[in-house]
Amino acid sequence: MGKTKNTGSAGMGKHFVSVLCNTLGGIIVGLMILLGGAILTMRLIGFLPLSVMSGSMEPTYPVGSVILIDKNVSAEDIEAGDAIAYSLSGRATVTHRAVFVDKENQRFITKGDANTEVDATPVPFGSFIGRAVFHIPFAGRLLVNMYTPKGLVAGAVLLGMLVLLFTLPTVLSPKTGDNDDEDDDSEGASNHNGSDGASGYDGSKGGDGKEAAGGQGSS
Repeated sequence: MGKTKNTGSAGMGKHFVSVLCNTLGGIIVGLMILLGGAILTMRLIGFLPLSVMSGSMEPTYPVGSVILIDKNVSAEDIEAGDAIAYSLSGRATVTHRAVFVDKENQRFITKGDANTEVDATPVPFGSFIGRAVFHIPFAGRLLVNMYTPKGLVAGAVLLGMLVLLFTLPTVLSPKTGDNDDEDDDSEGASNHNGSDGASGYDGSKGGDGKEAAGGQGSS
């Protein structure tokens, strides 16, 4: 009886751990799929995520945030006051505010919100990428660090956790052979007890007969 009770408690504990691991693993995988799907969808519909690396556009776009750039907008649609992303020769992509749109000469005069002076070099329409529509705080730090050694280590750790979460329930689940052996042992024990009971009953009956016969012979 005690052995059966302990086995049941252990089985309930293993079942709880298995459910917990499957739930956590499913949540993590679901979030990864959701994030990857969102990024892929944004790119497919013409939105470009850019990480903010400097403070030239603070406080509008803090360092470490992600700006979503709408590439479906043409340079001719930009008005003074719009934040735009553009590329300059030999430099990374820049997001500054267009303070003046020179449509006659096909160029923008830009300025960072945190800067006191306009940018020295006008931006030609040909360098225009898109218009900033909104930003996500702190998300840029994740994108930037994703390809660094620390980011790769973190990714490897996350992958290892997922493997552990999905394999642990299998390790904790009872083996079929063990269950069959336990069932066989239980069945054998029942049969053995039944045989003992029958033998005892027959012996006692035979004993009574012998005693009776013996009594008759002595008289």
